[in-house]
Amino acid sequence: MLTALKNFFRNRCLKKHANGLETGIIPVSSVRSAAVLINAHSEDFRQAETEVKEYFRQKKISAEIIYLDTSRNKKGMSAISSPESTIYSKDLNWYGKPSKVKCGALLSSNKDIFIDLTRSDEFAAMFISTAYPAKFKIGCCSSSGSDPFNIVVAPSKDADAGAVEIFKHIAAILESIR
Repeated sequence: MLTALKNFFRNRCLKKHANGLETGIIPVSSVRSAAVLINAHSEDFRQAETEVKEYFRQKKISAEIIYLDTSRNKKGMSAISSPESTIYSKDLNWYGKPSKVKCGALLSSNKDIFIDLTRSDEFAAMFISTAYPAKFKIGCCSSSGSDPFNIVVAPSKDADAGAVEIFKHIAAILESIR
């Protein structure tokens, strides 16, 4: 019963907060700003963060990294570089939507491209991907079947593909767009 209620509110929330921007595929040469969502509990998130920053620095594109840290186990976790761009489990309501304060700060700026490297079925990741105001959205496929992305990536048959592998695959796709 609780699952059905959560799903009802989640679907309603996604419809309400869906970004109304017209999206489409744009070449990297036209991109001036980017936002990347990374799961802070993936084993390679620091390496993925470095890869993302280096890629966009080389392209002279302003990049913002948003961290999703919804694990309740904080043992051994070092502080993520910027708490204001991190969504913690305490920032989520009972059905998984980030708070208005957190959403307002993260979703206030329009970006040319949004990349979701979480490869997660968590509602918070789906909400951010759906609500983020970007002209072009790329992300991994989810089991929900309602991806808000212009391009959906399935990097390999390996179920343990990390954020670095996913980003390299996405970077290759971005380079092929003319």
